[in-house]
Amino acid sequence: MSEDQELPVIQILNFYCQTIYDKNLEVYLSLYAEDAKIFDMWGPEWLHHTPESWRASTKDWFKSLKQERVMVEFEEIQVEQTFQMGFLSAFVKYSAVSPKGKILRSLENRFTCIVEPREGVWKITHQHTSGPINQSDLKGGEVSI
Repeated sequence: MSEDQELPVIQILNFYCQTIYDKNLEVYLSLYAEDAKIFDMWGPEWLHHTPESWRASTKDWFKSLKQERVMVEFEEIQVEQTFQMGFLSAFVKYSAVSPKGKILRSLENRFTCIVEPREGVWKITHQHTSGPINQSDLKGGEVSI
């Protein structure tokens, strides 16, 4: 295992990917601090600043998948880590996968998060997802990785 893989921010990223694939709501939500601020470009609310708001949004997302699962892949990961805080910036690709393993559709975002220790456990305290905006029509575009 490399030194980078031992960093709390990378460990959280690995759990993030696995809990989304498993649609494990409780474990996924446990990655977040109670006071986390989450800026989400995909939900009806663009800012979640209560656990209840993030729970409702995530529960709706997982439910909407029905039998599908979501495979999450990060690229161009940049990490800075101290004893008090970790920062991660990356491109992330979410791919809907059929029960037979076929990729049905994908979307890409830019992703940043901050993790901090809370009562001895590293948690996401800030998360931001975004995508480029086409200046000619003001519609969201695709991220090129």
